[in-house]
Amino acid sequence: MKITKIRLKDFRAFRGEYVINLRNGRNLLIFGENGSGKSSLFQALNLFLAPVSVPFEEHKNIFIATDDGYVKLEIGDGANPSKTYEWEQVSHPSSEALIAEAAKTKGFLDYRSLLETHYVHRDEDNVNVFDLLVNTLLANIQNPITQTPLRTEWKTLQSTSAKRQSPARSASLNQQLSNFNSGLVSLLSSLTVLANQILALFDQNVSIHLTLPGQGLSLANPGSKEIGDRTINLSVDYFRHTLATRHHHFLNEARLSAIALSIYLGALLLNPPSQLRVLFLDDVLIGLDMSNRLPLLNAIAQFFVDWQIILTTYDRVWFDMIWQRVEDSNEWERVEFYCSKTTEGDMPVYESSKNYLAIADEQLAANDLKAAAVYIRSAYEYAIRKFCNKQNLPVRYCENPKEQKSDDFWQVTKKQKKKDGTDLLNAAIISDIEMYRASILNQLSHTLPVNLSRNEVAAARSSVETLQTLLHDVNRGDLQ
Repeated sequence: MKITKIRLKDFRAFRGEYVINLRNGRNLLIFGENGSGKSSLFQALNLFLAPVSVPFEEHKNIFIATDDGYVKLEIGDGANPSKTYEWEQVSHPSSEALIAEAAKTKGFLDYRSLLETHYVHRDEDNVNVFDLLVNTLLANIQNPITQTPLRTEWKTLQSTSAKRQSPARSASLNQQLSNFNSGLVSLLSSLTVLANQILALFDQNVSIHLTLPGQGLSLANPGSKEIGDRTINLSVDYFRHTLATRHHHFLNEARLSAIALSIYLGALLLNPPSQLRVLFLDDVLIGLDMSNRLPLLNAIAQFFVDWQIILTTYDRVWFDMIWQRVEDSNEWERVEFYCSKTTEGDMPVYESSKNYLAIADEQLAANDLKAAAVYIRSAYEYAIRKFCNKQNLPVRYCENPKEQKSDDFWQVTKKQKKKDGTDLLNAAIISDIEMYRASILNQLSHTLPVNLSRNEVAAARSSVETLQTLLHDVNRGDLQ
């Protein structure tokens, strides 16, 4: 089961109705400026897939006086018509079996979530993740000893310990604590294995340990109403050197973020199975941890094949990088959010992300030939850069990436030959591209008034589209 359409009306930043079509339950890639509505979408889906009813009124756009706002999801399996689930003023879908099941397995992460594994412990020598794991990440996972969800069992233990303790009750409680400890140790062992498998994709020189100290949880003393030793220690091995304490003061931001992501993602993989599994990552990589971008994509591709993925970012470079990686799979949609300034605050502006030639067509229709030429050139550069990357072709190295020229990629591309020794690109398309590069697609000429012919711009567009098709159809191994 996958989400096939998202409808939002008057929810948080969204005013009016917004519709995001995820054809056949595709994954979703979102670029958005700060304040453009990414986090509102994150909250809409997160609260929609909640285990208990959430009042819509608490999240309604404050500038709308009517009561007709909603969040609606169309969910289907691809074979049968999708079913619409609704969250409105008077109803929440938490009672629906599919939604209740999905609420236990969903993964909704933003950068604030990741800080709970290191930053919130900045004043401590040790990182204690007991509350994070027991009450959040492992909350819905059954204790293998008692077959009870971990958070439910922990709440029962706390309630039981708060009562006056007779010798019989103390003995019973100690047995329950023993079962809880045994199950928790087993789950921590499984989580450590999964987290380290994921972490190896980020950095093979770092691994983690999640351990209960001593004998685990126990009563502070006979007859006590307090359960002591509420600790799960997170320690790190770095280049085979164990950092038993203060690893969060020693490791850099990228490694700490990688550890956090690995723990969160590993915990999701331990969750009980469900028909609808959604992983929403909202700007999880910020600041100094951008080196984790490609490893994160690798982790998603390797471990979350059956999940529906939603990724948001304010980083245009990463947005383009992800799209270049996934666009040929036919499993992703991409959209863009912008922040519109109004007299009543910021308002999201949403549009489906178009490829460069589609935008060029719009500019041609508006008779803005200069703008059309810019987007045609962008399509040309994107095509040859993607081709060289896909085929692992050697391109002139530049220490400063900004000094890399499109001609570096074009000279390599046009010289490629097929296995049978014939040229990949025929002389006609090479001639056309080079002619239009020197005139229509010359980016330097666009800073000055230029005479552009509509027919020539249209012809350049046609040549670039032909080039795109020729390069797109080449598979690795087709070349000499």
